[in-house]
Amino acid sequence: MSVPFLSGKNVKNVFIRDNEKVVLNDSSFEVKPNGVEIADGVNGENRDRLDYIINFYDINVTSFTAKLELVEAFIAEQKDRDTNTIPKDKAVGMVVQCNDGTTKSLVMWGDVTIGNWGLGIRGRTDRVQVTMPIRCQYLDFAPTI
Repeated sequence: MSVPFLSGKNVKNVFIRDNEKVVLNDSSFEVKPNGVEIADGVNGENRDRLDYIINFYDINVTSFTAKLELVEAFIAEQKDRDTNTIPKDKAVGMVVQCNDGTTKSLVMWGDVTIGNWGLGIRGRTDRVQVTMPIRCQYLDFAPTI
């Protein structure tokens, strides 16, 4: 019997700042590399030599919020920047409960920066959501988050 594919119910994400975890009650989460695709056209060869150099990773999250805890973390981060305080360590973690009973954890770290985040309040019956573009240098599997 084949193992069922993953869905959103299998994944839990967290934002970590200075060892404090904020659970991302996300409705969407995407991480992808940002890099440069290289094609070197060498004389005498019938095809380009291909390469790829990664710059960093882009993470785009849309998360529901109940107590604005992400907004608090983002404002605290900005206050640190405004007062030239040494940046706090930050990371994004993902725990995946696979449908075969195993667990996988990913961590995104290294110069984690928060871009133009947003607090979306749309309508009377719509849920408030926080959008956050995040960039980080590294992505790897971890033993635990």
